[in-house]
Amino acid sequence: MIQYDSRLWFSFLFDFRAGQIRRLLPSMLVMAAFTAVVCYLDFVKGLYKIEIPLTVHTLMGVVLGLVLVFRTNTAYERWWEGRKLFGALVNSARNLAIKLDAYLDPSSLETRHVFASCISAFAILLPKHLRDEITDSDLQILDNAYRSTVADAAHKPLAVVKIMTNQVQTLRAENKIGAEQFLAISQNLNELVDALGGMERIKKTPIPFSYSMLIKRFIAGYVLSLPFGLIHDFRWAAVVIVPFIFYVMVGIEFIAERIENPFGTDEDDLPTDDIAQNIARNVKEILHSAYGEPIEEKIEGEIFSAKK
Repeated sequence: MIQYDSRLWFSFLFDFRAGQIRRLLPSMLVMAAFTAVVCYLDFVKGLYKIEIPLTVHTLMGVVLGLVLVFRTNTAYERWWEGRKLFGALVNSARNLAIKLDAYLDPSSLETRHVFASCISAFAILLPKHLRDEITDSDLQILDNAYRSTVADAAHKPLAVVKIMTNQVQTLRAENKIGAEQFLAISQNLNELVDALGGMERIKKTPIPFSYSMLIKRFIAGYVLSLPFGLIHDFRWAAVVIVPFIFYVMVGIEFIAERIENPFGTDEDDLPTDDIAQNIARNVKEILHSAYGEPIEEKIEGEIFSAKK
C-alpha cells in the first residue's frame, strides 16, 4: 500500500507510475484507433451512416454508473474489513504479549522466548499463508524444537497457535499461572484464530462470477458502441473523448479488482508483511527479558514522493 499526502494534487495529476495507467494505456490506444477507423469509414469513405442517439448512452451510462458504484463499494468494504482484521490481530498479539510479560516470572527466559517467537511467527506466517507462499526460511524464527512440527503441518499458522495453547496448558498444570490468567490468555489466543478465519473468508469468497462477468460485458458493450453515438456530434474529437471515457469506466472496475483481495502484493493492497514485522518488533520489545532493547517500528507501505 502506498502512503501519500492527499494534498499533493498536481503531483497526482502528472505522475504516471501507478499500475492503472500502465495497464490501461494499450487498451486506450486500441479504443482511439477503433474510433479513428469508425470516423474514417464514415466521414472519408462514406461507407455507412450508423448513428446511435446519445440518449441511449446517457441512459446506459446512468445504469452503468450505479453498477460501478456498487461494485467499488463492495470491493472497498472487503479491503477495509481486511484492514480491520489486521488491526484486531495487532491488538490481540500485543495484549497477549503484555499479559504474558506480566504473568510470567522475569527469570523464565526460555518460556518468554518461546512465546515471543511463536507470536512473531504467527504474525509473519499469516500474510504468507493467505498468499500461499510460505517457505522454509520463514520458519527460522521458531525454535528448533517446534520448527519441524510447523513445517509438517498443512495449516502452519494454526500449528503455531496449537504450540502456544499447549504451552499455556503446561503453565496452568504447573501452577505457574492462575485460572483467571489462563482464561485471559486463552481469550487472546482465540482472538488470533478469529482474525485468521476472517481473513481466510475474504480470500476464499470472491465476488460472484456471474456478477463480475455481467459488469465486464456491460462495460465492453458500452465503450464499443460509444464511437457510433459520439462521432456525429463531436466528429474527430471523439478519437480523444472515447478513450477518456473508457479510462474512467474500465479504471473503476480495475480498481475494484485490485482491492477486492487486499492480502496480495499490489501497490493498493494492505502492507500485510510490514504490519506483521511490526507485530514481531512489538512482541520482542514487550517480552524484554528475552530481547532486552526497544526495536524501531517499520514504515507500513511505500511512501509516495512527488516527482521533481
